[in-house]
Amino acid sequence: MKEWFEKTILGLNLCPFARIPFERGLVRLTDSEAKDPTAAQHSFLSELEALNDQTPQQLSTILLGFPRWKTSFEEFLDFADNMEELLEEIGIGDDVQLVVFHPQFRLEGFAKESFAHWPNSSPYPVLHLLRRPEVVHAATPERSEQISLANEALVERLSESERKKYFPWKF
Repeated sequence: MKEWFEKTILGLNLCPFARIPFERGLVRLTDSEAKDPTAAQHSFLSELEALNDQTPQQLSTILLGFPRWKTSFEEFLDFADNMEELLEEIGIGDDVQLVVFHPQFRLEGFAKESFAHWPNSSPYPVLHLLRRPEVVHAATPERSEQISLANEALVERLSESERKKYFPWKF
């Protein structure tokens, strides 16, 4: 997780908001031993508790990876949707936003071979738990779209050897 985050996310600056919190020690990178949705939900709830127990000045965001869970992108997306519903049920849907990363990440409306999918690709399934007020403060919808387009163009400009360096699981 740490290698992917540092080399790919920070190294390519795919998320311009990530470096400062990471350098300040406000980003928690953790892997779960979960191999199925039930165990993954327990890990999610545990990390959610950790996020809620600390202030934004102590912990800004959590990336929760599932290296042992061999799940398809569609199944993992369903899991993430269920976790978003759970956030709503417990009354913190306005406080926490989830972002999905997966080796086979796919954006709707883009061709299968589009590089638009690559910035949200990861070596294994990952859920990113973000404090929604920080997201709203940092990224307007227009800014988010600009970042997405810039990331797609950046991955497209990379040579094949550079893509293999930053995204080895895609090959």
